[in-house]
Amino acid sequence: MISRERIFYITDKIIEELVRQKIPIKDSRLLKAVIINELTKVTKLLESIDERVRNKISNSRNAPPEGSPSWLALYENYFNEEISTRLKR
Repeated sequence: MISRERIFYITDKIIEELVRQKIPIKDSRLLKAVIINELTKVTKLLESIDERVRNKISNSRNAPPEGSPSWLALYENYFNEEISTRLKR
């Protein structure tokens, strides 16, 4: 899981870049809150997908050892499928 501190750091970097590019910001506190909220939602979604994919692999017959090339290929395939499915909702 990405830490709250990391989310704050990323948020600050996004706002710094917007300021650097001279993009007008009316309410920086509101913008920061929105960015933090969205990053938190994305993080939770990715964690949920990761958990589902790991369970799917571990519950399959003849599951390859975690970290092996075949496990990584399965993980990537299942992860991409899950992302596609969730984005269609």
